[in-house]
Amino acid sequence: MLRTHPADSTTRKYINIIKSNSARMQNLIQQMIEFRKAETGHLRLKIERIDIPELVKLVVDNFIEILEEKKIHLTMSFSPEVLFWQTDRDSVEKVVFNLISNAVKYTPPDENLEVKVEINGPLLLIRVTNTGNHEIARTFAPHSHHFVIVQEFH
Repeated sequence: MLRTHPADSTTRKYINIIKSNSARMQNLIQQMIEFRKAETGHLRLKIERIDIPELVKLVVDNFIEILEEKKIHLTMSFSPEVLFWQTDRDSVEKVVFNLISNAVKYTPPDENLEVKVEINGPLLLIRVTNTGNHEIARTFAPHSHHFVIVQEFH
């Protein structure tokens, strides 16, 4: 529509929001299909050597704009031994995206969000922590600590 008909900035803005929301909906549908595959044993994992700090930073990049809008202070830390991990990239990326998405959603403006990645024995721990003492933050995420624990594939 934007290519064939000139549109003012407001129309363009709303068309882009519709486009973004439809892409998000398509992504959710794809995730539901993959969850169903996992339930039925048909999900195929692609195990590869993943640069975990790079993956986490790429996921966080999706939230930079909203972090700036809400004035949420983000810190990320990676244990020195966390560089590469043998795992399925798509699975880890989805889980990290969901954790960060929820943390951003329930972190009030002018608060803090921390992403910490570390090794604990044979496990990779990804911790997303947010702060805030607003009502919605207390209801859904009171100083929440969300963890992802990923065992390395060999």
